[in-house]
Amino acid sequence: MSNNLNCGIGQYANGNTCQSCSSAPTNSTYTTAGSCSWSCNANYYASGNQCVPYVQNCGVGQYLNGSICVNCTTKPSNALYSQTGTCDWACDYGYMRDGNSCVLTQNNSWYTGEWNSCNMSCGGGTQTRIVECRSTIGYTVNNWQCTGTMPAASQSCNTQACESYTWTTGTWGTCVNNVQSRLVVCKNGNNQTVSDGYCSGTKPNLTQTCSS
Repeated sequence: MSNNLNCGIGQYANGNTCQSCSSAPTNSTYTTAGSCSWSCNANYYASGNQCVPYVQNCGVGQYLNGSICVNCTTKPSNALYSQTGTCDWACDYGYMRDGNSCVLTQNNSWYTGEWNSCNMSCGGGTQTRIVECRSTIGYTVNNWQCTGTMPAASQSCNTQACESYTWTTGTWGTCVNNVQSRLVVCKNGNNQTVSDGYCSGTKPNLTQTCSS
């Protein structure tokens, strides 16, 4: 008369006894009662009779630690990570590798152009000029690749007060034929008569009606 054995997970029937399985590889788990069937744990897959980890595609500046992508922290200043899945780095443009640092490759310097004309003739204006960081061979590079304080790109100009012009009127003359006239001139701050074009506003009347 035969016995019906109820063997557990990871066991198999051997005659009248249940025997423990020993065929599952590392990083796997038995799955079925009375059987030595197994499956790989999370983040692993079966390759033959082994369970191997899934390899993630880590990004630039990351490396695989087990099954997790970890951010690199090894690059120096003025450098960028250059490869996916590694902490390899390269120096920025204008820098070269010196041990574990990046140093300037060229003696960059500030270039200043000529000042442009002032935008005001008096009363305070502004003039500008080109200010660039340039390499020794004349190429424009990023401002942070030059050392020292960046020269001013603008400055105040023609800060002297603007000369004032006013209309000056004389006294009315004798009434002749119901009309009398007067002198109206434009004068500067030194009381000098100048062209009417310097004065703003409507020029006062030269004549007016009167009673003879």
